Parts: sequence; structure tokens; C-alpha cells
Amino acid sequence: NRDYWIHKIEYNMKHDQEVNKLLKDQGWYVLRFWSKNVLKNPDYYVQLILWHIKSKKEDK
Repeated sequence: NRDYWIHKIEYNMKHDQEVNKLLKDQGWYVLRFWSKNVLKNPDYYVQLILWHIKSKKEDK
């Protein structure tokens, strides 16, 4: 059902943008990952998150 999926994906993208803006306005830094990828390679994502935390501390 092509029309259903196009609408669903467009809605999800818009919703993600709205949530990202809300969180950023509240001072959060937003990272999004596919859970399937995190489960396949958790060490990589831990290092990626730590890298982002460190780079944010250095920006201050």
C-alpha cells in the first residue's frame, strides 16, 4: 500500500523534526540511531556517544 507508507514516513519525519526542535530548545543534544544497528554493534555506538559528549564538553 504505497500511499499508506508514503504518508506514514512523511508524518514520522515531520514528527521527528518537531521532537528534535523541542528537545534542542530545552537544551538537549539529540542523537538518533536505529535500534537494530545498535544491537548489532553496541560498542561502536557507545564510543560514538562518548565522542559526542566529549566534543560538547570541549565546545564549552
